[in-house]
Amino acid sequence: FEKLDALYGTWRKKSTLKKDYGLPRPKMIQTDLSRLINSDEIQKVIRPIKPKAKHFSQKKNPLKNLNVMLRLNPYTKSFRRNQLLLERRRRKEKAELLEKKRGLKKD
Repeated sequence: FEKLDALYGTWRKKSTLKKDYGLPRPKMIQTDLSRLINSDEIQKVIRPIKPKAKHFSQKKNPLKNLNVMLRLNPYTKSFRRNQLLLERRRRKEKAELLEKKRGLKKD
C-alpha cells in the first residue's frame, strides 16, 4: 500500500511519483439519490408535477366510414338502400331498352 500511496497519493497528500496527481474526489457525498431527491430541502424548491397529457381519439370521416355516418344521420341507411335499389332498377330498364332497340328477345 505504501508503493500505491507513492504512485497515486492519498486524499490528504499528492503523488510523489507522478507530477501534480491526486486521487479523484467523489462528486457526491450523499450517494443515496432517492433519499436526496425526496428530501424536504429539494422538494421545497422544485416545480410541481405537470398533469398527464390528455389523449384524444382519432376523428373518423363520416363520408368514408359508414358506422360514423349512421351515428350522425340514421336516415343514411334507408337512403343508401333506396339509392342502390333505384340504380339496379335503372340498369335493368336500360338493359331492356337496349335489347328492344337491338331487336333481341329474351326467352
